[in-house]
Amino acid sequence: MQSTTLPGRTPPTAARPDAAGTEGGSAAASRRFPADATSVGQARRFLLGRLPDGRADGADALALMLSELATNAVCHAATEFEVTVHVVGETRQVVVEVTDDAGGYPTPQEPDPDATCGRGLHVVNALADAWGVDVRRDHPGKTVWFSSTLPAG
Repeated sequence: MQSTTLPGRTPPTAARPDAAGTEGGSAAASRRFPADATSVGQARRFLLGRLPDGRADGADALALMLSELATNAVCHAATEFEVTVHVVGETRQVVVEVTDDAGGYPTPQEPDPDATCGRGLHVVNALADAWGVDVRRDHPGKTVWFSSTLPAG
C-alpha cells in the first residue's frame, strides 16, 4: 500500500504508528460492516467495546472520528467496509482503520457554512494525533486511519 498523509498532518515517513512493534504489546480486532447507515452505529459500538476500561476518557472523540469515517464509507464508497481497532498496551494509543473497496481518494472538502455534510475529515484532522490514507496499488480500495492516545485512567 502507498501511504499518504494530507496537509497539516504528520509526514508519510512517520504516518501510521506501528502497533505490532510497540512495547507493552497490542490488541487488534477487525469486523466487516455492510454499506448501510445502521452500520455506523454498529461500528461505534464495536470500537467502544475494544477500549480498555470500557468507556475510557477520550472515547467520545474516538467514536466521533470513527462515525465520520464509517459514514464516508457508506455514503461515498458504497461498499462493505472493515473497521480494525488496535489498542497499544501501556501507551494507551488507539489506531483505528476503516478500509473499503472503492476507488478514489478522500480529501477534506470546503463546504458552504449551511451545508449539512462535508466536514468529516476536518473533524478527524482536528481531533486525531495523526491520520492518513493508504491507497492500494493492486486493486481499488483504501484505508483511512487515525491514531489517538487515551488519557491515563
